[in-house]
Amino acid sequence: MYAQLPLSARRGLHRRVTPRWMMTARCLVRLDDGRVLLIRHRHWNDWGLPGGGVNRGELTQRAAIREVAEETGVRVQLRSSEPFPMVQSHGRSIELIYDAELAEGVQPEDVYTASVEVAEVGWFPLTELPPLVTAAALTLERMCEGETLEWARPT
Repeated sequence: MYAQLPLSARRGLHRRVTPRWMMTARCLVRLDDGRVLLIRHRHWNDWGLPGGGVNRGELTQRAAIREVAEETGVRVQLRSSEPFPMVQSHGRSIELIYDAELAEGVQPEDVYTASVEVAEVGWFPLTELPPLVTAAALTLERMCEGETLEWARPT
């Protein structure tokens, strides 16, 4: 019976019953003084790392750099092409987090809320982090030389 359906109907059915996962790319942008760049989306109460969805056929490294520029208005460069992977099963997403720094000639004060999706953008020392979304808290714990950030976890 399935094979008798028109191709468009089979594709639609397949999309509805197959679990979908979203690929996202984010950057942990760090300054030499240890501060990290965080954003607060309009639909989040807590802060997180800049980044977002990877377009079909787009390299994840380029997606991470593009998303940071779209959300914060600044160019970054990756410190490493190897990402830190994180699977978010409840949101069915695979996040690839890249260690990054500001591109040459870009200053920390150049950041701004470049997207209507972003409510706030800011630099935070690891000792004075705002409330974080779970993924950002776990990423900072694992990527920032093992510093314990228990108090930064969401409540």
